[in-house]
Amino acid sequence: MDSLLVAGAFSAIVALYLAYRRSSRISLADVPGPEPESFLLGNLRQIFQGQAGEADFKWQEYYDSGAIRIKAPFGEDRLMVSDPKALQYIFQTNPRNFQQPPQDREILRTLLGPGIAWADAHVHMRHRKVMTPAFGIKETKALLPIFRGCVERLSVKWKELVTETSDQSIVLNVPKWLSRATLDVIGEAAFDYNFGALEKTESELGRAYENLMSDAFAAPTPLRIFIQGTMHLLPCRLIRYLLDNIPVSALGRLRSSRGVIDKVAKELVDRKKVEMSMGGSGKDVMSLLVRANASENASSKLSDEEMFAQMSTIMFAGHESTSTSLSWVFYELAKHPEVQSRMRAEIREWETTIRKRGDSEFSMTDYEGMGYTLAVIKEILRLHPIGYHMVRQPRTDDVLPLSKTLLTISGKLVNELPIPEGCKIIVSVAGYQRNMDVWGPNAHEFYPERWLKMGMPNEKNSSVGVVGNLMTFSAGLRSCMGWRIAMAEIQTFLIDFVSNFEFSLTDEAKRIRREACLVMVPMIEGEEEKGVQLPLRISLAARE
Repeated sequence: MDSLLVAGAFSAIVALYLAYRRSSRISLADVPGPEPESFLLGNLRQIFQGQAGEADFKWQEYYDSGAIRIKAPFGEDRLMVSDPKALQYIFQTNPRNFQQPPQDREILRTLLGPGIAWADAHVHMRHRKVMTPAFGIKETKALLPIFRGCVERLSVKWKELVTETSDQSIVLNVPKWLSRATLDVIGEAAFDYNFGALEKTESELGRAYENLMSDAFAAPTPLRIFIQGTMHLLPCRLIRYLLDNIPVSALGRLRSSRGVIDKVAKELVDRKKVEMSMGGSGKDVMSLLVRANASENASSKLSDEEMFAQMSTIMFAGHESTSTSLSWVFYELAKHPEVQSRMRAEIREWETTIRKRGDSEFSMTDYEGMGYTLAVIKEILRLHPIGYHMVRQPRTDDVLPLSKTLLTISGKLVNELPIPEGCKIIVSVAGYQRNMDVWGPNAHEFYPERWLKMGMPNEKNSSVGVVGNLMTFSAGLRSCMGWRIAMAEIQTFLIDFVSNFEFSLTDEAKRIRREACLVMVPMIEGEEEKGVQLPLRISLAARE
């Protein structure tokens, strides 16, 4: 009897303590936000089933705020942030307190393996230390001949296809071609290996990547949204087991693709080890990783599994992200022929300058000198960020500073926002890059000239990203190490293709959706089952 009393008293104390913790925990209840659509889904359906950034723009405008409370399943509060000062705090001022949620990391592990995108804290620092030397300015310059070679091969193919038609123009699904070209680029640049994707109509690696993100993450059902919204309630080990074993088609697609990519990575590593054992000394990323793995310094070593994961991450980020960004560039150029013409004039003027000085190729200095072309690239990266959302959560209670005063539901005016430990923060990259307080009243418009003006709006706010104050390449400790390479690759493609080709919209391209599937890809409204599509009409650009 005494033991029952003790057990009952103990249970009552625990219950009271948990109730106290819930009542005393920092609350977001006073932060304005939309009413939940349902108790089981909250506002998540609006985010996951709409186009990328669609809900963000609507709520940001309605509440005139860069900090908005939204609801997850079971009434859980989450915070959507697009305020520049808050983003600077999360990514630069106090980044070690803001981690990727463990369940999100498990999804990244399923997609890419335990590489730098998955790693956290000291593991992430070790990975970054090993890989950073491969992504400097000198290393980027050395890759320009590789970029030009792949671009030239694709350009020749397109010219052949165009000239074979009776009207000297052809409709091409641009992302498919660009994905094959950028896969060849990353193969040569990062792994000293030619995948031959442009020459092969079909390849195992190409099939593994084709429509991978749209197959796995596009158009989620309400059940999938509920599962994703409640996954954090499960232990990480259980989440990992389910992701690795549950018979769901989307997860099966991820697992099978990962198997192919890991097999290719292992073959490349084995080949590189043999080359280096025979005196080879390549400067590609894989050579760097193999050398680091032979080091006796534990802080410079990666396990074989980590090395394969780094290669998977580089392959994904280095070709899928770049090809998708380029697709959005050509889409906007097709929509704005006057911008395309101005770019072409600038590029050809520089071609003349280069010939006069006796050179045959553009240099990195030339790239930086093409002010309007660079402005167009930055404007597309602003309007169409591939990673439209990131999620962070504080390890401890914290306070977010705000650049714009927030009017709470209770009528208080605040310039900072207390947030509880573990609160899911949806970092709206899409929302930040359309924030009118940062980019001006025409933030939703395609307007490259904003980058040519002195004193542009974003210069008056907190500095955030690594390129043009954009969050497209993230920021701070977890910023994309390959941003210089990505920019140079995009510039190389554009200089050749805008000089030689003219892009125009097709009827199908007028129905393009910004599909939300972890990354933002172009798909045709009503034809989502066909995967990534952006059919543009391509012809040879006239020369005087």
